[in-house]
Amino acid sequence: MKRLVAVLMCVWISGCEVVHVSDAARLVQVVGMNEVEGCDRLSEITVSTTYKLGFIKRDHYTVQTELYDLARNEGAKQGGNRLVPVSELIDGVQRFGLYRCAVGAMP
Repeated sequence: MKRLVAVLMCVWISGCEVVHVSDAARLVQVVGMNEVEGCDRLSEITVSTTYKLGFIKRDHYTVQTELYDLARNEGAKQGGNRLVPVSELIDGVQRFGLYRCAVGAMP
């Protein structure tokens, strides 16, 4: 019982939300708007993650990383290879433009 409580406390304190990045998503890059010139815009993706545990806000970097990973997974499913943030991270939500750029085009 003590072990279960310890594990639950660890998860609660750290705000663990593990996002697994697919192999295809590893090829999707988050870039700036100037790095998608000449690329085809496919869609806009909205992703969200837990940003607060009760009244405690999670670390901004951790939340941002999870959002990037979620967006990369979704971008890969939709056939894109570049993402451009089109909104700020607000309350665990962020929007991205999804683009397909020529293979070999460097960001």
